[in-house]
Amino acid sequence: METTDILVIGGGVIGLAIATELALQGAAVTVLSRNFQQAATQAAAGMLAPQAEALSAGPMLDLCLRSRTLYPDWTRKLEALTGLNTGYWPCGILAPLYEEVTNSNGGIQQYSRSTTSQWFDQAAIHRHQPGLSPQVVGGWWFPQDAQVDNRALAQVLSVAATQVGVKLCEAVTVEALRQQQGRVIGVETSNRDMAS
Repeated sequence: METTDILVIGGGVIGLAIATELALQGAAVTVLSRNFQQAATQAAAGMLAPQAEALSAGPMLDLCLRSRTLYPDWTRKLEALTGLNTGYWPCGILAPLYEEVTNSNGGIQQYSRSTTSQWFDQAAIHRHQPGLSPQVVGGWWFPQDAQVDNRALAQVLSVAATQVGVKLCEAVTVEALRQQQGRVIGVETSNRDMAS
């Protein structure tokens, strides 16, 4: 049975990011993945858009806004470590609407707590973004929202993880968690058992 300090199941952006950070803190980390190229990362749109996504006020929005704030420094750190571009782009996001949503006072309903968001009426949005459907009646501009090339980021994370000593294991299917006295102590896989 192989052992490691920490086992990460899943080789997408989240798994590789966690593994890299833990290895930078001195842990021996192994990542298990069925197929790194089939991780959900490959299908993601790369939007870093808690405001354009209209998340409801509360802990999830707070977490996403905090995460978006940390993204530039995190991607710069990865780029410095690997010499590769993550594809992070602080471009802002325009969210067109096909009907105005009004609040109880008759004003335009804001679905963001940000003071930086800006409402564009029909004339303004078509001026800022030519080619929109004539049915677009306005929209919100969120200058702090951003995007990332998720495929580039996954590649950078794979390189970073390897550079900091993370062991990447592909073609491994986790079949069961091994427990002892209510505590996970390892995994059973299609290839071998591993313990942490």
